[in-house]
Amino acid sequence: MPGINRGDKGMNFDRYLNQKRTQEIWQRYCGFLDLSLKAYMDIQEQLLLEQIQLLSKCELGQTLFKGKHRQHSKSLDNGCL
Repeated sequence: MPGINRGDKGMNFDRYLNQKRTQEIWQRYCGFLDLSLKAYMDIQEQLLLEQIQLLSKCELGQTLFKGKHRQHSKSLDNGCL
């Protein structure tokens, strides 16, 4: 998100608040509220697909998916996980 250095692990909510960096607070903790429902759901779907793909590569995922690698499809609409 613009205006926020994601690599700055030392900056936390208290420091933003003490420095009155309200825009950065909004972007970091509430910025998703500015998204449309479709944009938010698209992001969530993409994150879910990435997690499924990662899970399918580990032992637990292979057990859950019965050894089949899950392909990274564009949508979950086809009903296949």
